[in-house]
Amino acid sequence: MPRIARKLVLLLALVPGFVGAQEPVAPTSIGATENGALALEMESNHDHHGHGYQRVQGVVELREPELEAGRTVTKLEVTFDFDCKTQQLRTVRTTRRTWTGEYAGTTFSREAWRPPAMNAEVQALRLVCFVPAPSQSEAPALARANAPRRRSESQVIVMPKNILPRR
Repeated sequence: MPRIARKLVLLLALVPGFVGAQEPVAPTSIGATENGALALEMESNHDHHGHGYQRVQGVVELREPELEAGRTVTKLEVTFDFDCKTQQLRTVRTTRRTWTGEYAGTTFSREAWRPPAMNAEVQALRLVCFVPAPSQSEAPALARANAPRRRSESQVIVMPKNILPRR
């Protein structure tokens, strides 16, 4: 019996080290934004409550630290929603943190869906939605396809015969 107990103790001593050996996944670096360097935590990517868009946590390391309420904010933790069908995104929540990780405030927003505004947001959208990058020849055509439609020709409105116009 002592022999089995010794093996059991040895096994129990090894198992927690093996289970805890998984290191946290580092955020995926995306690129520069107007505030600093954007990285996404891809393991946080999920279909948000089945609403048809992806919710992902991101981190922006600020280029210029900001002083807020006596604290120096160096990092923004941002929650993004990505709509892969329309190729748009929005910011849902921004949490500000100091260089030590101390909480400095949270801002909630439900901004309107918008197209990616900068290269880092375009890269993030491609990464989250698995959209291939357009080739050089497709890029101008894609820009023209997304341009607002011009209505230069006259429009004809067809009305049913049984409805008379108001006088």
